Amino acid sequence: MKVVIPAGGKGGRLFPYTDLIPKALLPVGGKPVIWWIAQNLMKHGFEDIIICINKEHTENFRYELRDYKTNMTIIENDRPLGSAGETLGAKKDIKESFLLHYSDELTPINLTELVGFHKVRKTAIGTLAVVKNVPLDVGLVELDGHRVKQLVEKPMLNRNAWAGIGVFEPEIFDFIKIGDDFSKSVFPKVLVANKRLFVYQSPVNWCDVGILSHYRRVCEMAERGEL
Repeated sequence: MKVVIPAGGKGGRLFPYTDLIPKALLPVGGKPVIWWIAQNLMKHGFEDIIICINKEHTENFRYELRDYKTNMTIIENDRPLGSAGETLGAKKDIKESFLLHYSDELTPINLTELVGFHKVRKTAIGTLAVVKNVPLDVGLVELDGHRVKQLVEKPMLNRNAWAGIGVFEPEIFDFIKIGDDFSKSVFPKVLVANKRLFVYQSPVNWCDVGILSHYRRVCEMAERGEL
């Protein structure tokens, strides 16, 4: 099964770190994010990876990926096209079910179980990996009327959240256009068309580098040997 990694976004929520370095190449524990992703993919037997990047970072990616023991194909885009739009360059190479994996995700999803879950549900256009333990970047205030009852500093959100990882059928490309984001644009169109999306619920904690606080948290986890 092929893997598609959209990695062409500007990573605006990670400035100034991503001013020069794309977030997929940000260092975590001395290794770039993409290295951690590749290790987990290989652990589950994925060795055919398509990574969609902004061409201004082509040399950086080629240098970083030179020694990876995977079949890594780079697709260049000349500008940000949206998390979904940039995957359109991979469409010609996708003939069957494929794994989508965001380039800022280090969530330890059991990818083998995810794929197996999707395959037995033959009517689904896609299966989203979701987690419940999502670290919030803000504190919460619990009220009793107008009176503060309790303050909870940056708790874990106990609601289903998509972890930026999923298995999809090639038909998903019929719902994607340039500029689209998967969550904001593509999935709503899929549901309006009465196509089925399923979820694979994982008990693991969400682990990503999408925003500064999460990136710093992941770096601390790497230092403690928890990744």
